Amino acid sequence: MTAFKSSLNKGIFTLLICLGLAQTAFAQAPVLAVSPSTLMLNYTAGSAAPAGIPIMVTAASGTGAATVNSTSITYSSGGPTGWLLIPTPTGAPGLSIPATFNIYLVNLASLPVGTYSANVTLNYSGADPTSANVVAVFLTVSAASTGGGTNPNETIVTSPTALAFSYAAGGSTPTPQALTVTVGDGAAFTTSAVTNDGNPWLVVTPTATATIVNVSVNASALSPGTYSGLITISASGAIAQVPVTLTVGGVGLMVTPTQLAFTLPQNYGFSPPQTISVISSVPATVSAIASSDYGWLVLDTPTAATPAAISLRANTTNLTTGSYFGMVTVQTSPSNATVIPVTLTVGPSATLQLAPGSVSFSYTIASAVPPLQTTSVKSLTGAVQTFTVTSTTNDGAAWLSATATSPTPGSVTISVNPTILAAGSYSGVVSVTPAGAGLSPQPIAVSLTVLPPPTPVVNAVVSSASYGASAIAPGEFVTLFGAALGPAALTTPPAGTYPTTLGGTSVTFSGIAAPILYSSATQVGVQVPYGIAIGQTIVSLQRNGVSSTLKPVPSVAAFPGFFTSNFSGTGQIAALNQDYSLNSASNPAARGSVIILYATGEGVTVPASVEGMVTTLVPPFPATQLPVSVTFQGIPAVLQYAGETPGVVSGLMQINAVVPATSPTGAAIPVLLSINGQSTPGGTTVAVK
Repeated sequence: MTAFKSSLNKGIFTLLICLGLAQTAFAQAPVLAVSPSTLMLNYTAGSAAPAGIPIMVTAASGTGAATVNSTSITYSSGGPTGWLLIPTPTGAPGLSIPATFNIYLVNLASLPVGTYSANVTLNYSGADPTSANVVAVFLTVSAASTGGGTNPNETIVTSPTALAFSYAAGGSTPTPQALTVTVGDGAAFTTSAVTNDGNPWLVVTPTATATIVNVSVNASALSPGTYSGLITISASGAIAQVPVTLTVGGVGLMVTPTQLAFTLPQNYGFSPPQTISVISSVPATVSAIASSDYGWLVLDTPTAATPAAISLRANTTNLTTGSYFGMVTVQTSPSNATVIPVTLTVGPSATLQLAPGSVSFSYTIASAVPPLQTTSVKSLTGAVQTFTVTSTTNDGAAWLSATATSPTPGSVTISVNPTILAAGSYSGVVSVTPAGAGLSPQPIAVSLTVLPPPTPVVNAVVSSASYGASAIAPGEFVTLFGAALGPAALTTPPAGTYPTTLGGTSVTFSGIAAPILYSSATQVGVQVPYGIAIGQTIVSLQRNGVSSTLKPVPSVAAFPGFFTSNFSGTGQIAALNQDYSLNSASNPAARGSVIILYATGEGVTVPASVEGMVTTLVPPFPATQLPVSVTFQGIPAVLQYAGETPGVVSGLMQINAVVPATSPTGAAIPVLLSINGQSTPGGTTVAVK
């Protein structure tokens, strides 16, 4: 009997617990989300006001009812007011969620050029603990273009495209973050920063590098919560905007996009995936939770480490035509979460067959753009159908485009322009819509992987004449061997020019830019700057903004090497006889005649030569400061001239030597050049008769 009572008491206790939990579940207020939570608006003075901007409020499914009772607008202190309008919500006592409002820009003619901010607050009932949501609104007013000094095709690209910071009360100030700004024509740009609350916690500071600005926050005076800011970059009539999120008391999260939408035919099944990009102020692990009416929203990536790409899909199986709502909560913890509303529109059954239904592209920065891809389009109805295409991207950038070859049987040609993107993973959708009322668009999923440019590797730095690798000298022509050094095809500059950047490649010697003679993927020819220090110099190659590992190389006052006819560094020297004919076994130089030899690595000259500049045709010609000697099989020669070659780029040494009367004769007489005690490697010859 006692055992029976004990068991009964446990059962009653368990039942009470279950009832309590059930009551809690049914009484739980909805988790509300507003999207977009940040609006970045632009207006050009004198133009027409934009149309209303929709704001959507959604709630997690199955968690009760809520209504929107009122809205309010708070403008940043000290700034203009009255430039936003929200019509009073209709309904009694309010609008049921899900709900959509329009925000309008008004009184724009009175606004000076600048960036302004305001908060729009939505107040709810039946939504405790979330009783209100705030939309941060930023408005940038630009002057009307006069055409003078502006570039109508200007582009501004930032990396990253969004920033997130977090601050723990009483903790250390968040580390500044670098923002890289690339203006299409290299024009100068200006930056400004504004915050939604009006407090100056967001600071943008230029750096010594023209394309990088530092972004920092000062959150010490802020209360716990989430704050929004906007950085505006302006150049030559164009602007770019970078949203900034600051979380006080948690890890700052920035998600893009702030809302998602799927449009699918009935009984289509699983949609192509879409992705939510997540960055955080500090490395963090985020989890994603999906909720939707009828369970149509499916997560492929429930957890990930930032920077993260959360993949999700819609499943229309067993759904009737109509609109459906869902949401994805991305969080590091329940108290540090961001909610992304998701809508699904289910239309009539598909009438087109797309093959393939998804395509993927891969692109390495600074390489060739990926080729076009094609999807075939056939009719499922037996009748010829015409169709149109549109394309959208999850990040909002215009890198995806498509064209239709209609009617059926037809095709869709898909192309990408990833040159405007930073390294990362991107996704988009091409929607194929058949002509006719009420017919469903069908998606082609597009994925794009942008890889960073490969890191250049410099394996060797050698004389371009002798291929000796033990040292380099001021003004010497040298060749860098390695991988990912330059463009795939050999690139040379226009005749008579010797730029410091060629084909995306530049080279420095201890920070001094070197003239480039040619550039390719595996080797680059350059001239060593005359200003390097003797002892050691540090060689660095940069390719499309990516630097090789620093390579220390010994540097000496002179490191001579003869140019040879077969470009190997050995054998017949590239030499001219006294009559300017080419010296060779069939055309030897006579003893006692003058022979002209060509070399490099002579070091600094008097008058001073400048790297990358053509030597004058007017004497005095630059000559090496150091002692020079030439021998023919050990027999010294009289030198009439030893210096720069007139009319060609500096660094090409010309030696006018008198062939010794006692020189041996033959097709391959060894010749050595010595400068400051440093001799050519040997194995170089001329023909003497």
